[in-house]
Amino acid sequence: MELVNCNRMFDKPVLLMVFVLVALLFLQSSMVHAAEEPSIRITNMRDGAVLTHTPFTTEGTFDLRGQEFVSITADAGGVGIPTDNIKVDPSKGIFRVTVPDNFPSPLTVRLNTRDHSGSSSHQAVDSLQFQISGRTESSIRVTNILDGSKVSLPRTAVGQYTVLNGRLYDSITAVVGSKNITSSLEVNEANQTFRVEIPKGVSSPLILTLRTVDRNGQDPDAETYELTFTPQSSTNPALLAVYLLIGLTIFERLGLGRLFRRRRSPSRRRQPSRRPPSIGKGTKRSREKAAANQLETVPYKSGGKLLTPSELQFFRALESALGDYDLHIATKVRLADLVAVRGGTGAWRSHFNRIQSKHIDFVISDRQDMLPLLAIELDDPSHERPDRVRRDEFVDKALEAAGLTLMRFWVSESYDARELHDEIVMRLPSVRPKS
Repeated sequence: MELVNCNRMFDKPVLLMVFVLVALLFLQSSMVHAAEEPSIRITNMRDGAVLTHTPFTTEGTFDLRGQEFVSITADAGGVGIPTDNIKVDPSKGIFRVTVPDNFPSPLTVRLNTRDHSGSSSHQAVDSLQFQISGRTESSIRVTNILDGSKVSLPRTAVGQYTVLNGRLYDSITAVVGSKNITSSLEVNEANQTFRVEIPKGVSSPLILTLRTVDRNGQDPDAETYELTFTPQSSTNPALLAVYLLIGLTIFERLGLGRLFRRRRSPSRRRQPSRRPPSIGKGTKRSREKAAANQLETVPYKSGGKLLTPSELQFFRALESALGDYDLHIATKVRLADLVAVRGGTGAWRSHFNRIQSKHIDFVISDRQDMLPLLAIELDDPSHERPDRVRRDEFVDKALEAAGLTLMRFWVSESYDARELHDEIVMRLPSVRPKS
């Protein structure tokens, strides 16, 4: 049996192909795993909301991601909320929770699911910090990690705390899983901020406890914050592929490939090709036929309408609201056409890649010189997903850095043209009636 010729197997193009394939396999595996995780989110209230009364009702959405729905549970300040106060419609992916009177912050909702075989279960979590007007409770929370998100360990959690009601700060303790990590906690009492290192090899959740006392050092009290997360290996799949490429290169450079080669006998050596030389490039008709066949194999089709029905409805309302002004309304404008990476910036390509594939729903420009004056985003419930929240935060910062105002409108069944006119015109740096 003849063994594989390693001189050809480890040629540079082959090594490059191996690197690309391994990197794609790792990345695809991680993307599929992330896409299968269910999620839940409170949509009608923002974190840190100040309420005027209790009880109050929160609403939200959840995505099963192919899993089987089990239940939704909720608690406020660690106190369980009765199941009669939780209404769920699994077919629509929506829920409603009524928080009874005198229940403390934060509100935590948990989506419990399992796969269809019942062999494994999953829990997605979202939390909401709130404050009742007139009620001044101390609080603590992490600000740089979203609840229920994936976290590569080790990771530094950064947050802030508030001591109210005339009380004094006493201490903060931190526990992750069953491990006490208070020794790695750093507190800045002047700014009421903290940071704590979450080490490798621990499990969710991270529990922070803020302890306060009165001005006499008596009457101790405690506020607890819980952050759930999914530990994720910090190993970079692309880095593993690089290691594989280096190993294969070293293998060939050391000449180890010779161990697997067998000398060819003279009768088995490759003979020169006996194919006669090509005579011309074919007739004009054959070239036209080959070109036509090539066009037929191009895998494209019409992309359909530029705007969704809801986007088209909002576009018509914008036309009506701004019809008296010398303005141009553009749709689906690439972010890279509105902002540019400053010259001399390090890692220019990396910064450009973050803007080249993102688009802004609507851009209002001066019709005379087509200078962008205002950007508009039409948000729907998908913008409540963690990945969309991070995308929107980046777009906000990019446009702000470029000096272009961004307005966000929530998708609706109908729009008042007069209200749109009043809101938009006051935000435009300059406006000129049609001549």
